[in-house]
Parts: sequence; structure tokens; C-alpha cells
Amino acid sequence: MAKVKKGPDSDGPGTSGEASVRKRKKGDKNEDFEMIDKDEVPEENKPTEPKKAPKIFTTREIGKRYLPREEYLVLCIREMLIYFIFIFVVALLAAGHRSKSEYYLSRVMTKLFVETKFKTLSTSEIISYNDINTLEQTWEYFNYYLTNTYWDYWYSYTDRFFPVYDEDRGIFYENKLMGRPRLRQLRVRNDSCTVPEDFKLMFANCYAEYSSSSESTDTYGPANRSVWSFESASKLKSLPITGEISTYGGGGFSLDFSDTLETTNNTIRELFQNLWLDRGSRALILQFTTYNTNENIFFTLQLLLELPPTGGVLPYYKIHVGKFLRRDMWDFVLLGFTGLFVLFVIMYTVEEVFEFLYFKWYYLSSFWNFLDLVILILSYITLGYFIYSFMVIEDEIPKLIKITDNHACFDNVNNALNSYVTYLAILFFFAAIKVLKYMNFNHSMHQMQTTLSRATKDIACFSVIFFIVFITFAQLGHLLFGSQVQDFRSFVTSVFALLRTAVGDFDYHKIENVNHFLGPVYFFAYIFFIYFILVNMFLAIIIDTYSEVRTSIRDQTKELHTGDILGRWFRTLLQNCGCGRLIAKYDEPPTTGTGPSPTEDLQNFLRRCGFTEMEIDLFFAKFDIPRDKAITQEEMRNKLLTNLQSDAAGKPQAVPEGQERDELGETLMARIRVLEDNITEVNYKIDLIDNKIDAIQQIRSRKRTAQADT
Repeated sequence: MAKVKKGPDSDGPGTSGEASVRKRKKGDKNEDFEMIDKDEVPEENKPTEPKKAPKIFTTREIGKRYLPREEYLVLCIREMLIYFIFIFVVALLAAGHRSKSEYYLSRVMTKLFVETKFKTLSTSEIISYNDINTLEQTWEYFNYYLTNTYWDYWYSYTDRFFPVYDEDRGIFYENKLMGRPRLRQLRVRNDSCTVPEDFKLMFANCYAEYSSSSESTDTYGPANRSVWSFESASKLKSLPITGEISTYGGGGFSLDFSDTLETTNNTIRELFQNLWLDRGSRALILQFTTYNTNENIFFTLQLLLELPPTGGVLPYYKIHVGKFLRRDMWDFVLLGFTGLFVLFVIMYTVEEVFEFLYFKWYYLSSFWNFLDLVILILSYITLGYFIYSFMVIEDEIPKLIKITDNHACFDNVNNALNSYVTYLAILFFFAAIKVLKYMNFNHSMHQMQTTLSRATKDIACFSVIFFIVFITFAQLGHLLFGSQVQDFRSFVTSVFALLRTAVGDFDYHKIENVNHFLGPVYFFAYIFFIYFILVNMFLAIIIDTYSEVRTSIRDQTKELHTGDILGRWFRTLLQNCGCGRLIAKYDEPPTTGTGPSPTEDLQNFLRRCGFTEMEIDLFFAKFDIPRDKAITQEEMRNKLLTNLQSDAAGKPQAVPEGQERDELGETLMARIRVLEDNITEVNYKIDLIDNKIDAIQQIRSRKRTAQADT
């Protein structure tokens, strides 16, 4: 008779038609249960059947409560195929906003403005943009930058033999400038920090690190042009930009380049002569946008030169590439897939709402339900940014294209499109993780998923220990080497520097040069504790859990999985196509009888004898017995006898039969004597227990007699 637990929460697939329930015996203090027929139970005491959901809203979580196993697996396959279509749509939308042409354009622009070396006029040094370290080199770079921005002649600007027509004028003759390039400076006030009392005679002013509170908006210098006056971010239509040191606002002191190289050179020379850059300068931003009509790509380059309070210059650059105009058929296809994505989001929203109403707060007890909520939230954020970017592009692009006399700022358009693509990529990441939910194709995949689920608590506890030790090493590295080693200049960079050691990217000699004693000690202590101890502990947790899962699954009866259903459908399809012989060739022959195979009997026997799974594996390997394949008893007997005979033949000397019998007799007699001693000791202990029981009974009888007399 089958057993059924009360309550719908514990019913699995296929338990709705079982014939008996468990009933507690009245007055039984040990809470034993007896089996009674289901028909004999009163109606009010019968276990409630799980509530069924409408077929259109039945998900695998709901169907698991009342559907038979095979119907449940068919539902899982249907849900899996629909989800694969959804993730295909998300992947197509994410990949549709990136192309190889965007990379090629970014590459040639980066090589031209960042990596190509130029010769300074003052020191005759050959440096690139990334090598700029002084204000003098910054002014030298402006001359090189301007030459690469104005392409007025073919092949060589110095020879000026072949002028370029207006149609071909652009960077690399293919990338048309949108408006004029812009040079923007951000400054801080001269009283943004306090000079110590001991140095007030030496320093009259103090310039702090850039921040919104210390930013200077005062006019300075000759003040004969707008470049010496501050303009707000709303007027310049610029957004903040984040560098290595700080985040700089969208306002500042700006200069839009002229339409000719000579005029712009004269303006730059005037700024140089009037000290446009001084101690109060904190950031210098060069920015321009081009359009490539061949590939329909807009390209924006931002060159940021940070001037920290310590002196010097730190170069940084940022690139934005995107398609803002819908011109090809593929662009409209992506728009159609976006509509399909909206339908999927609505469908999954309805499913999750119905699941929550069905399970109530029990819905939050599943990891996959939390993942579904994350995917839905990211989907709505992605749709919101799609609508926002669509509106911004449709509103601003026509206006920006018409700008020719001043700078065309694409910051809002770039920010809207980049936010949409970023959230779309994050959505695809979490949606791809959910694919693991449907990877229960066969018994091996089920074993892997079970291992991960069972090891979750142990891994969580281990992660706490690991991150405490890891963060401690990161902070220690920052404190010891942060003042001289770039990888440890902050706590965050120290974390990433230690993470890179997993792939061998670690400069040991730099920390050794900082401190010849603590550097090697720090490195070897980190390797020992993280890799030799903690990483091996993590592997031990996984291996131990895997062994337990493997043992428990072998003891259970094998259930159907989605792979079995798919295999059955595939065989049926091949049979309908006339490929029955191919199926018969690869199908395993049916086993006779319904009982376990000889190998399963032997495995179960060894487990009952207390052998571990590793010892059982060694046993099967020693006697060359296949563990997962069918084998007859005769074949197993022959393998065992062959192995035993080979072991006996390999012995160097044979023991005489009479001597072997004498040794065996002596061994048996010794064991019999030990057994007799043990039996004698046991009898003695039993006698003591009997005496104690008699004494207790006598005391109880005396107490009863005394109570009766009173």
C-alpha cells in the first residue's frame, strides 16, 4: 500500500491517484502510524487534492504538484522550447547593436589619436598620447591633434598638392565631422583647501582635488573671449565624464575649433601665451563626433587629460560607437523583434503573477523564482531605456546633424543608447543563467544540478571565510604597496590585482622592489592561504557532495527525464521516416526480467557490508567488471575466477597442503578461544544486569506495599 503525506505542498508528480493514507492511532504516545484504505477515511479527513490551474497558466512549478510524471515532462519541454525562443530574441537584440565595423572604426581612430607617436618641438621626444606627463607635452599634443582633425589635402598635409573636396573632407576621408571639435577645461578655486600655518608665508593659494563644491566658475585671464568665462552644463549640453581620479561635470571653460587649421592654431597659441592652463586647472577634455555614411556609424572620441593636485598629467580616453539612424532592412527587423520581446515580457509577467497567487509567499522560497523576478525587472528597465533612447534619438539627431558652426554634442544620445545596450547585455546574462534550469535532460545533468543545490549552504559558509581572507590580503596589499605600485593604488584596484593572479597576471618584482622583506612574505602567504588551502577546501566540498549525490541517486529508482521523452520522440520520427533499422542498431537489447542486474545486486551487497563508493569502484576496476553495463552472472563469475587464478599464479611459492591445514587450524582455535572469552564476559555482564533488575523490582514492590498499608 502506498503512502501519502497530508497537504498539497508535498505532493509530487503522479501522486494524485494513490490508494491509501497514513492515520495516527488514537492514544498512542509514540505517534505511530497505521495504514488504512483511502475509502475508509471520512471526507473531512481525506487529504486535499492540489488545486489545478488553467492549462494556459500551468507552469512547471505548478504542474509538478498534480500532473503525472510524463505529462509533467512534456510541459517542461514545452516551456523550455518557448524560453529558448525568448533567449534567442534577447541575444539577437543584444548582438544586433554591435558589428565588426564598429570595432574597426574604433581601432583606427584609437591608433590615430592615442597610439601614434609624435615628436615634441621643445625636447624632440617621441611620445604618444598615453605618454603625456607635463603641461608642455599637452600643448605639443594640440598641434598633432589639430593636424589629424583637419584633412584638407590628400596624402600629406605639408605638401598640399591635392586639395580635398567638401564631400571627401573628413578623418581618413570617410568620417565626416559633426560640427566642430571642442576643447573644455574644468578648474578649482584658489581657496578650495587650507594652507597650513607653517607654510602660509610660502604658499598664498591652495588648489584642492576637483569636486562639485570646489569647482571654479569665476572669469579669469584676459576675459576677452568666451573661452575665459565659465559656461554651465545645460548651455554646453554636455554630461559628466569619469576619469581615473574623479568625475568631472559637464560645464567649464570651452573653445570650439574653427573651420580652418590656421585659425585654430592661432587661437591655441593665444591660449598658450596667456596661461589658459595653470595651477587651478584640473581637467582638459577634447571631444568630437564623426559619421561614417558607408556603415551608418556615429563615432565619438573623448580625450581626457587629468591634472591632479600632485602635479603632472594623467591621460585617459573614452569611445562611443553606435547606429542612430535606421537605414537598412536589418534595422527594421530588429524593431520587429523588439515588439516580439515585449510580448514575451507580458506573457512571463502574467505567468509570474499567477504563480505568486497560486503559491502565495511560498513562491519566494525558490531560487529560480527569484531569478525570474530579476529577469522581469531587467526586462522592464530595458524596455524603458529603449523607449527613452528612441525618443532622444528621434528628437536630437535631426538637430545635431544640421549643426555646422559650433560643437555638436552627442552626449545625451550616446548615453541613452549605451544604457539600453548595457541593460540588454545584463538581461541576456541572467537569462542565459536560467537555461541551467532546463538542462535536466538526462540522469547525468540531474546529478550535476543536484550536486550544486546540495552544496549551496556549504559553499555559502565557505564563501564567507574566503572573502574575509581575500579582502584582508587586498587591504594589506594596498597599505603596504599602494604608494608606489599602480596595481595597489586603491582598495578596489588591489582586489582586481589579486584576482588577476588566477590567470598569472601579477608583477611580483614591483612589490619586491618596494619592500625586499614584506613583498616576498606577502606574496607567498597569499598563494599559500588562498590557493593551497582555501581553493582546495572548495574543491573538497564539491567532490564530497558529488560523491554523496552519486550514492543517493544510485540507490533510487531511475525516473524519466526530458531527455528520455525527447529520445522517444526522435525515435518515433525516425520510424515514420523509414529509419527503423538505424534505431534497432543503436538501441540496447531489452533485459530479461524486471529485477536488478547482477552488477546492481553486487553493488547493493557491498554497500550493505559498509564499503564506500570509492572502494566499490576499486573493486570493479580490479576485476574488470563494467559497472554501468548489463552483464550476465556467468560472465561475472568467469571474470572473478580468472582474476583470482592470475593472482594465485603470480605467487612466488606455494604453501604445502598439510602445512596450510595446520596453520588454518591454529588460527581457528585462537579465534575460538577469543570468542569463548568474549562470551564469558558477556554472560557476566548479563548476570549483573539481571541482579540490578531484581533489586529494582524488589524496591518497587516494597514501595507499593508501603503505600497500600497507609
